[in-house]
Amino acid sequence: MLYEGVASGSPHVELSVWSAPHLTRPTFKDATGRKFKKTSVGEWFGPSWSTHWFRVKLTIPPNLVKKELLELHWDANNEGMVWTDDGKPLQGLTGGGERIEWIIPDTFRDGKEHTIYIEMACNGMFGNAPGGDSIQPPDPNKYFQLSKADLVAVNVEARQLWIDIWIIGDAAREFPSDSWEQHKALKVAIAIIEAFELGNQDSIIKGRKIAQEYLGKNVSSSKVYETGTAPIVYGIGHCHIDTCWLWPWAETKRKVARSWSNQCDLMDRYPEHRFSVSQAQQYKWLKQYYPYVFDRVKEKVKKGRFQPVGGSWVEHDTNMPSGESLVRQFLYGQRFFESNFGERCRTFWLPDTFGYSSQLPQLCRLAGMTRFFTQKLSWNNINKFPHTTFNWVSLDGSQVICHMAPSETYTADANFGDVKRSVTQHKSMDQDETSLLVFGKGDGGGGPTWQHLEKLRRCRGMSDTVANNKRNNRNSEILLRDVELLATLASIKSGYRYPKEKIDDMWEAVLLCQFHDCLPGSSIEMCYDDSDELYAKVFATGENILKELEEIIGVRSFSQPRSKDNLVAMNTMPWHRREVISIGEGEAGVACGDGQLLNIKPFKITDTPEVTVKEVKSGVFVLQNEQLRVQVESGTITSLYDLKAGREVIAKGKKGNQFVIFDDKPLYWQAWDVEVFHLDSRRELSSGVTRIAQQDAHQVSVVTETKISDKSWAKTYITLSAAFKGQQSYVEMHSEVDWREDMKFLKVEFPVDIRNTEASYETQYGVVRRPTHYNTTWDMAKFEVCCHKFADLSEYGYGVSILNSSKYGFATCGNLMRLSLLRAPKAPDAHADMGRHHIRWAILPHQGDLGSTTVRTAYNFNNPLKLAQSSKQLDASAFKYAEMTFHELFMLLASSTFCTFFGNWDAIQRRQHGKAGKRLVALCEEIPDGDCLSSPGIGLLAYLEV
Repeated sequence: MLYEGVASGSPHVELSVWSAPHLTRPTFKDATGRKFKKTSVGEWFGPSWSTHWFRVKLTIPPNLVKKELLELHWDANNEGMVWTDDGKPLQGLTGGGERIEWIIPDTFRDGKEHTIYIEMACNGMFGNAPGGDSIQPPDPNKYFQLSKADLVAVNVEARQLWIDIWIIGDAAREFPSDSWEQHKALKVAIAIIEAFELGNQDSIIKGRKIAQEYLGKNVSSSKVYETGTAPIVYGIGHCHIDTCWLWPWAETKRKVARSWSNQCDLMDRYPEHRFSVSQAQQYKWLKQYYPYVFDRVKEKVKKGRFQPVGGSWVEHDTNMPSGESLVRQFLYGQRFFESNFGERCRTFWLPDTFGYSSQLPQLCRLAGMTRFFTQKLSWNNINKFPHTTFNWVSLDGSQVICHMAPSETYTADANFGDVKRSVTQHKSMDQDETSLLVFGKGDGGGGPTWQHLEKLRRCRGMSDTVANNKRNNRNSEILLRDVELLATLASIKSGYRYPKEKIDDMWEAVLLCQFHDCLPGSSIEMCYDDSDELYAKVFATGENILKELEEIIGVRSFSQPRSKDNLVAMNTMPWHRREVISIGEGEAGVACGDGQLLNIKPFKITDTPEVTVKEVKSGVFVLQNEQLRVQVESGTITSLYDLKAGREVIAKGKKGNQFVIFDDKPLYWQAWDVEVFHLDSRRELSSGVTRIAQQDAHQVSVVTETKISDKSWAKTYITLSAAFKGQQSYVEMHSEVDWREDMKFLKVEFPVDIRNTEASYETQYGVVRRPTHYNTTWDMAKFEVCCHKFADLSEYGYGVSILNSSKYGFATCGNLMRLSLLRAPKAPDAHADMGRHHIRWAILPHQGDLGSTTVRTAYNFNNPLKLAQSSKQLDASAFKYAEMTFHELFMLLASSTFCTFFGNWDAIQRRQHGKAGKRLVALCEEIPDGDCLSSPGIGLLAYLEV
């Protein structure tokens, strides 16, 4: 009785199809100009990710013309989009009962034939995983059957009664079994069932009256909310679309159009509907590829119905991007929202990311946002987070008000239970009794459906996976910094036109790749094919810009110089530095910088301290310079002696640089989770005999091969360079790993002779301290934490830092420091991390606590001096950055310098930050021939406020 009539097949529903070749996704204009062939319900379409366009000719039969509500029901168990015959995208479709209906417009009730088009995407809401297990790698040969294409006259009262009984039944399920409330809900539900007679419309009307006696009047309209009382649960529709996850970016563009067009349609039918969505990148895609839908969205934004939130380019990972990348997420995001919708977002919206940087409150405040919404912490499997509404304080003391949905989801079904949990699980009722219920289909898109809104009317009252992707991220961040710095200086000194559009494109690509399922490594393989392609374009564009800048400067960079004549080194770090650079087979020279932000300094190859390597007994080697003596046996460091401090660094009887491997078998979420019990499976790897690999005056190294398994191996170089006055020496490891494992986790350990209850880890614009013990479950849950370029364990007067070039997972337990190297999950990417890897890390002993020695060395380690060659004598002063005077200088960094443009004049934004946790720097600077927007903190959006 849900339907008053159904019409299918010819002449009422006539179908023809054109199938796009080679997994292409053609436009409406391209597709509809092709030759269509007849098809019918029951046909199969595929394979996975293919696109098929249907021409659907509809003729309403006379017996249905005057029915109250007519719908087309289309179900192919995949996703689709309804288009008008003149190319307007109207509404998305999701098969399998999710959203299969499209309301027939009244203009179709004239008895004539009308044409629409349906674009079929051969993927479900959650991609193409086999067997219904969403995180398994996709089946490339999945086919979908068109099971339904019907004209349907809906029995509106019967549909409303179905929603009534659903909510009443849900109340009976949710109330305690011994409660009066459950008894009453059951009694009402039984009365409705007893009143119902199959085929009798009057029994449906009677059932609705019984339901309204329990639910209240006006439950079929928005008047139900006109109660005059203040609500304690606020519902907001949401459509969380993972920018990539179990589908590629190309499919996300279509998911956005399908989902958001649906919401515009629902707003026309449900006046109370409010919908929020984040991610400027998705808005930009909609504007580029679906301007009709974007215009509808803009209209709803003006009316306050469609609410942009988030303020960032994508819903990004917050652990691994650099501080500058987080700044750019907000800068590019807020710029888009303001330029397209007239205002910036006030709420940072990040419900689904895997961890939160301690610096987010500061960055949110600087980006103009005072509120933060999330809920991911409610999914913790060890400790339950104790609050739902609270002030979150960053390292510098900045605060934002944070709310975590008590319903513990951002994809609520809008059932009675969801509303009930929004009250009963609200842990901060003493602070604020109100809570937010975020409802709608999510992850794969869709958003709220009419069922969600009808139900609410009755309810008033990952750090180590996909290593190559992470290396590309860090390298692109470093490249962009250098490109912006040199381009800015060139634009000042030589009239060079700053390549703003190219740099914007580079940043937008990098920010997109920092999406919270892309950068952490929790997407399908196709997504990383996409990101690899984007990164390749970023690197190519950046290198081309650098070549232009090198021509202006008068140099040309080489990985290996053609000759030793006119060698120079370019230093883009704001401090003096010296380091050894290879200049050819078996030769090494010394490059140095003079402490200015940009420096071109002649390359030195003579008069440098010596470093030696000796085999003191069979298979045991000692590498030594003026500061350190390193003993290596079978690839491990059995002794690291600090000659200046007169102390041993490696714990007595232990071995540093020890490879260890673990069984890595999460309970379900393979690419996401590392469980604490994996530590119980620790196994040390044995290596072969060490031998000398390099023996030069400035640099020596030994090499060892390690058999990881019958399928995998590692070849590791341990290198010591000449020590320089004013710089702390360190021991560098470079490992080439051929990784072919299944569900394994490779790490490297350094047991050091240092003790402290806390270790320090670099984060964006600061350092966080974590416990080195498991005294509580909260401590134990930090068995692996995120760090950027260094982790440090220091005691009074002395410490040890572990540096890395592209790794983000670290652990310190007692005196054992452990760097995570490679994982081997098999879902959702069956080939994640398989193949050849080149990994760099280093151990840096230092006198004193954690300070500028570690910070500067870590930056140098990730930003090596660039070797270049010139055919003439250079005037280095022509490209010196302005002199800066530092008062009470402590670890000052210039993270970014970039040009922005305002009409006919230029502005330079320079961002500085101090690593000391408080403002210790008074900065005096003068940049000629331009206006400077200078900030001792982070002038995040200053360019918008001029």
